[in-house]
Amino acid sequence: MNSLESAIVLLDAAGRVVFVNAAAHSILNQGDGLFLGKGNRLTPRRAPEAAKLIELISKAISTARGNDPLGGGVMPFRRLGKKPWHLLVSPLSSASAASSQSAVVAVFLVDAEQNETVTADVLRTLFGFSSAEARLALSVFGGNSLSETAELNRVSRETVKSQMSAVFAKTGTKRQGELVRLLSGVPVLRNSTIR
Repeated sequence: MNSLESAIVLLDAAGRVVFVNAAAHSILNQGDGLFLGKGNRLTPRRAPEAAKLIELISKAISTARGNDPLGGGVMPFRRLGKKPWHLLVSPLSSASAASSQSAVVAVFLVDAEQNETVTADVLRTLFGFSSAEARLALSVFGGNSLSETAELNRVSRETVKSQMSAVFAKTGTKRQGELVRLLSGVPVLRNSTIR
């Protein structure tokens, strides 16, 4: 995972950091309000951000354990004199939650100042989308309506509406605008997958 362009931190079932790739290590060393704190936990300096991150991590751990279908999410993280980072907290497979030693949550640190592209592989990895759901999410992200997406993919509008319900459930969003905002913060993973 050190070959990933995006900054990623992996957490175990107790929320402790078990892996930091080179890009994330560089960010944490900048001292811009995010660091590894007591108990080897990812810790923002500001209390409101700390509370929100703890909540997102707890929900993602719950999802990885199979208890909460909508765990994870995105939060902005302010930094001095720059656009905020977006911390994307995502549960990994529920199979990895069986061992307290293995990573069950991925935290991506996304720089809002960089224009990164979202790929279908990233969406399938992060959200557990099917190929059709990933295509739909990317189509909506690209500005297409559900009708246009149905036509482009040669499926019925009802099929697309059903897929959109699954996309909303898997991302914890309720409207297309929320989905677009979420996807705008997803990092690029070049030629890599999270296992």
